[in-house]
Amino acid sequence: MHIYRHLFASDVFERYEEFMHVLFETYQGAGEDAKICSAVRGPKGDRTVHCSYEWSDAWSSIFTAKSEVASISEIQRAYFAVMEALTKSLGVTDADS
Repeated sequence: MHIYRHLFASDVFERYEEFMHVLFETYQGAGEDAKICSAVRGPKGDRTVHCSYEWSDAWSSIFTAKSEVASISEIQRAYFAVMEALTKSLGVTDADS
């Protein structure tokens, strides 16, 4: 998205940035990757044991340490905001689909 940001209306990139901040905890420090905003262990299961592959303990460090992460509805809202802005920027209307 960064390389193409100037091809779209400014709100497309703004909505994209909002979406990314729902999914990732960015700017963790010099040389540090963004963290995935999702629990390793949560109400929907434990990634370390409820998966079809062997979990590596090193993977736990790529997830955020925040106790609260976005709900599915928050993620969907942010995603659809990006898609709506992109659709508008491209000039797509319901009649075109």
